[in-house]
Amino acid sequence: MKEIRNKLLMVLGFSIAMGFLEAAVVVYLRELYYPNGFQFPLQKMPIWLIQVEIWREAATIAMLSFVACLASTYKWQRWGYFLIAFAVWDIIYYVGLKLWLNWPESLFTWDVLFLIPITWVGPVIAPIVIAVIMMVLGTYLILGNQQGKLPLAKVEIAQLVLGSLICIVSFILDYATQWMTQIQELSFSQFVALSESYLPQSFNWWLYGLGVVIIALGTVSYMRATHAQLKHQRYEVE
Repeated sequence: MKEIRNKLLMVLGFSIAMGFLEAAVVVYLRELYYPNGFQFPLQKMPIWLIQVEIWREAATIAMLSFVACLASTYKWQRWGYFLIAFAVWDIIYYVGLKLWLNWPESLFTWDVLFLIPITWVGPVIAPIVIAVIMMVLGTYLILGNQQGKLPLAKVEIAQLVLGSLICIVSFILDYATQWMTQIQELSFSQFVALSESYLPQSFNWWLYGLGVVIIALGTVSYMRATHAQLKHQRYEVE
C-alpha cells in the first residue's frame, strides 16, 4: 500500500505540473490573440499554428499515458493511473487559468475543450464533472488491482465506453451541426474557416447527462466489486 501511495503522489505531482504548464501555454496564446479576454468566435490564427496545437494536445495525451505505464505493470492499474493523471491535469489547467487570468468567469462559461478529431466545445463544468468521476474510478482501479486481480467486467466496460461516446457527442454536436451546414469540402482550411466564425448555440445537457449517468453506473458497479474484494481480503487476513 505504501508503494501505491508513493506512485500515486508521483503521478499527481506530474499531473499538477502538466496542468499548470498547459495553462501557461494558453496564457501566452490568449495574450497574443485575446488581449481583451477570450470569447467566441475564435480569432484568426495561422493554419500551421493550429496544427501545432493539435499536435500539442496529442503529445499531452501521450505523456499522460507514458507516466501511467511507468507507474504500474498491471494493465488495469495503468488505466487507473491514467484516469487520475488526465483528470488532475484537466482540473489544474482551469485552476491555473483562474489564478492567472481570472477565467473562466463561471463554471458555465463556454470553452474549447479539445480539437481532435474536430472541435469540442461546452461549459467548463462539463469536463470537470467527468474528471471527478475519472478520479474515483481510477482510484478504485488501482486499489482493486494491487495484484492484477480485478479487471473491469464486460458490462462495466460497455457502460464506460458508451457513456463516454455519448458525452463526446454532446461536446461536438453543436459544432458538428454548423460544420455539416457550412463546410463544402473536407479540407483542413475549411475546418479552420468554420472555427473562425463558429458561435456556440446550445449545449445538449440531456445528452451529456445521459452519458454521465451511464459512466457513473459503470463506476459504481466497479466500486462495489472492489469493496467486496477488499473486504474478502481483510477477512482472509484475520
